[in-house]
Amino acid sequence: MTERIRSDQRLAVTIAALIFGPLFMLGPVAGGICILVLARLSVETVLFAIGLCCLSAFLTYHMTQNYQWVEFDGIHIRGRRFWTRRLVENTLADVQEIRVLGALARNKVTSVTDAIIGPVRGWEICFRHGPSIAVIRLDMKNAEQLAATVERALQQRGT
Repeated sequence: MTERIRSDQRLAVTIAALIFGPLFMLGPVAGGICILVLARLSVETVLFAIGLCCLSAFLTYHMTQNYQWVEFDGIHIRGRRFWTRRLVENTLADVQEIRVLGALARNKVTSVTDAIIGPVRGWEICFRHGPSIAVIRLDMKNAEQLAATVERALQQRGT
């Protein structure tokens, strides 16, 4: 039996999410509404307002995918989403793969970032059915240990 391991969101990340999350999710919509109300109505202003609403929807979708915590008890992998509070739960048998997350593009900025924090940004645990669970190194405590424990359990199981 594998020892239970848990990866929690760091306090600084939680505070930043509570401050900047609503700003990023609702700010573009508020900007779009202000433009429609205050600016002279034209095709350009309407398209710009629609673009801001689409940006808000995009940011909201991606921000609601973040996890407050993820845990593995040897059989189940579960995590609680930060904004929606939804509990995602799967078994080890449902794990399809564990993907290493890194920078997609290679340039000077990513080279400097890799030198500071390393090339691995986190891990995405992909399941046969349902949403995947991303464990990001800088956002969560014990992320590396959690990913390594799940990987070991998969190898012991023969997957």
